[in-house]
Amino acid sequence: PGKMGEKVRVAAEFLKQQGEVRLNPDLQGVRWSKLVTNCMLSGMSAVLGCTCGEAMDDEMGAGIGVHVGREAVRVAAAMGIRLPVLVEGYDFYDLDFHDEAGRDRAVKWFRGYCGAQRGAKASMLQDMEKGIRCEIDYINGEVCRYGKQVRTETPFNDVLVSRIKGFEAGTAPFPGKDNLNYFAQLTGEGKYV
Repeated sequence: PGKMGEKVRVAAEFLKQQGEVRLNPDLQGVRWSKLVTNCMLSGMSAVLGCTCGEAMDDEMGAGIGVHVGREAVRVAAAMGIRLPVLVEGYDFYDLDFHDEAGRDRAVKWFRGYCGAQRGAKASMLQDMEKGIRCEIDYINGEVCRYGKQVRTETPFNDVLVSRIKGFEAGTAPFPGKDNLNYFAQLTGEGKYV
């Protein structure tokens, strides 16, 4: 963890005028916690071509979303990064499931943790709608890249990135729920465990 100097404290006092401020010296951990969230929420909205709520409400979409998050959690762990709790009651390590019951708990976690974002549409999806290259390389792509470095598999993130890059390259149609079929191949028979 880093050190917090006087400038950080002054900025925190200023920001307190607008709401609660919590200082955390573990910037790397906080960044990765945010990355896990973005991988699940933004990545799924983008690859399914829908709002975050529509992605979470789809049983298969939510199941895939927690696999995407689990991979990000495992990559962070392999890198020695501890993921701090950002919202009380929601520990990112609850996404590291090992069976169907754990997956079901992770889906409940995902829907609870990200529920406030239900109406949002990922900025990646908005960029794709405008014909602008999106930031997939810096969200789910980061998990894939670091996963290779630390020898941690990221098949769900790999498929997600591949589908979006395929659209950007003109070799795949605009993202939609039909992309769920590409993930189903990862676990066989659509079980997602």
